[in-house]
Amino acid sequence: MSASRDAAAAQTLVDGAEETLRKYLDKDRDAVLRSLIAEARGVLVFPSMVNGGFLFSAGGGSGVMLVRGKDGGWNGPVFFTASWAGFGIQAGVESIDGIMLFQREQDIRYAVENGVLVRGQASVTVMNADWLINRAPGFHPGADVAFVSEAAGLFGGVGVSGGGLADRESLNAAYHGLDRGDAETALACPVPSGAIALRDILSLAGHQAQKKDGVETPSGFALGVSDGT
Repeated sequence: MSASRDAAAAQTLVDGAEETLRKYLDKDRDAVLRSLIAEARGVLVFPSMVNGGFLFSAGGGSGVMLVRGKDGGWNGPVFFTASWAGFGIQAGVESIDGIMLFQREQDIRYAVENGVLVRGQASVTVMNADWLINRAPGFHPGADVAFVSEAAGLFGGVGVSGGGLADRESLNAAYHGLDRGDAETALACPVPSGAIALRDILSLAGHQAQKKDGVETPSGFALGVSDGT
């Protein structure tokens, strides 16, 4: 695929991630998602995933990740392909979207550097979109990773903890105008103009949570990268 096609494919994913975030934030009546974003060190948005099967599930999709910088702002985006497999009661094949929020520096670093979606030691909360109105029984604010999806009730986080994560280096390189497309190099770049709206959605959501709760957004880490300015 040519660089121009890769750049276009990356922008399509960014636009899809923006749409996905807006959809869930529109349902966030109690600012639960905004509070998670305010505390998150990294956010991985899946505009579309496929998960299916009966008793055995296998799924995956392309994701768009932004990581909090040293100044508390957002760096990225970078692009990944995620895959997972596990056991559970499934009902056919379904295309869904979802958001993963990494609340600890070591978990987002581990995901980026080791190609594993969630560390084995990390606690994961899986939430259906209904949690925005009526929190799911499994919700606990101290989880290391939160996974939000409208289909969480069907797929219940099957295999999330064992998922793999692979750089889409060609998309990273084309979108950021780089020769090398590894995630760490791409995260050192300024935010491209096509992703400013996505970055601003996260920034505004975190600011709204701070205003509501009267708390500061914690400064994050940047995998040793710049703040994108």
